[in-house]
Amino acid sequence: SSMSVFRHSVRVALNYGRIARELATAYPTTFPVKIGKVVYGRARYAVSPAVSVGMGLIELPPHHWKRFIHGRGRLEAFRIINLRLGAHLFKNKVALLDRIAQHGLPHARTYGLDELPGLGDADLFIKPPDEYGGKGAFAARADEPGLAERAEGLLIQDRLRSHPGLAPIGGDFGLPTLRVHTVLTPEGGRVVAVVAKILTGPDLIDNWHGGRTGKLIAGVDLDTGKLTQGFGLVPGTDQVIRAIDRHPTTGEVLRGFVLPDFEALKEIAQRLAEAFPDAPILGSDIALTTDGPVILDPNFVPEPNFPQITLREGVRDFLPRWIAMADIPSEVKRAAVDSLG
Repeated sequence: SSMSVFRHSVRVALNYGRIARELATAYPTTFPVKIGKVVYGRARYAVSPAVSVGMGLIELPPHHWKRFIHGRGRLEAFRIINLRLGAHLFKNKVALLDRIAQHGLPHARTYGLDELPGLGDADLFIKPPDEYGGKGAFAARADEPGLAERAEGLLIQDRLRSHPGLAPIGGDFGLPTLRVHTVLTPEGGRVVAVVAKILTGPDLIDNWHGGRTGKLIAGVDLDTGKLTQGFGLVPGTDQVIRAIDRHPTTGEVLRGFVLPDFEALKEIAQRLAEAFPDAPILGSDIALTTDGPVILDPNFVPEPNFPQITLREGVRDFLPRWIAMADIPSEVKRAAVDSLG
């Protein structure tokens, strides 16, 4: 109806107004060029500002933007591949941890309520077994009064500490993880991309949420374990992602920073991929701790925006390569690639 068209036009106009204000904040001297690129990318390639601005692509030529996907469609290929066989494990952290333990892989120890009295004042991390993104998670000491009631029905685990070698990039602020993307090939597990999630202040969880949590992400060179480019939300904006060269709190240069225990991390990630043949393309959160790499969460529908932003390559380009090498039936490969449009 004409009213629906009018309302849509108003929403679009308001969104572009917000985009313009935020681009002016982020790029005060080159704002006219930047907003011109956003408008051109929308008109010529039907690429929304959520992609060009919200994924930090403003410095790339607009014709590259159409290879990126921001909406729900970015997840469909993972659902087709991993939930075909692995739906029984999806969002079931207890079953995931059991599988990890069965394969002798390092993971946070889990306790029952009846074990709390024997833990003394141990630091614990407690979270719902069926939630992601840190929702409902909290830290506690084992001897806190009333903890058994608060933790009933939840996962109770040791609270891990990050490797001291991560201190220059905020490791002391909590437990930052690496999102490790793996593909199960006919020859075994293979690491295809690693993204570091970087804390900029004290926090219990490391979720990025498009940069709105104040955290950063950075690519990782698979051969050397060195960080490549960092990315984060421009202060004072809600949508503008841009390259970040230094840690905003510690001042450490991000590019070239060497992650500790990186070879061990890759070896564990490859074994993890082989432990989940029912989910051939994983994006797993693995922490570099004082005791070495520890698996926290294998994600069956991993966020492709992490590699899209840090690799500077769209999911329409890298995911077909991953799918091609995966040990899955050809008809599933075709359906997954077709879902990318």
